[in-house]
Amino acid sequence: MWAAPPAPRSRSRLPLIIAAIVVVVVLAGAGLFAYSYIRNHQDAGKVVFSTDQPVAGQTIDCVVDHQVTTVAAGTHVYATYHFSSQQGSGVVDLAITKDGTVFLAPSALPTADTQGLDCVADTSDFGTIFVDPGTYTVTLTSGVSTIAEGTLTVTP
Repeated sequence: MWAAPPAPRSRSRLPLIIAAIVVVVVLAGAGLFAYSYIRNHQDAGKVVFSTDQPVAGQTIDCVVDHQVTTVAAGTHVYATYHFSSQQGSGVVDLAITKDGTVFLAPSALPTADTQGLDCVADTSDFGTIFVDPGTYTVTLTSGVSTIAEGTLTVTP
């Protein structure tokens, strides 16, 4: 009589478990990247207004809390310029209209303040500039292209 064949060796499940963990980690990383990208680029090409005063020289992730589009006259309001693309060494001009007429003629922002950045938080209190009720449009251009624009309505 022949001896019974040896019992088949059960395969280790360790490689399968490791592969599953790697897939989960890769998917989680991709999801976090996508979330961060969408959150940080949803305002690209916009001037966003907020009642939160930014910290000078600190622009992190271009995230603006407490965004507003309408404020009462005298309200402290600040702008963050989200450029449509990262800025090079070109000059960025800022212009403002009020109710469709020139309020501030185009003026150049210092290149050092915009070069290499996706966005810039302005620490100027626009509430001291936009004192009269109306609709103010802030436009930033580089060359002949508009790179950011936003509107703020000031009520009495």
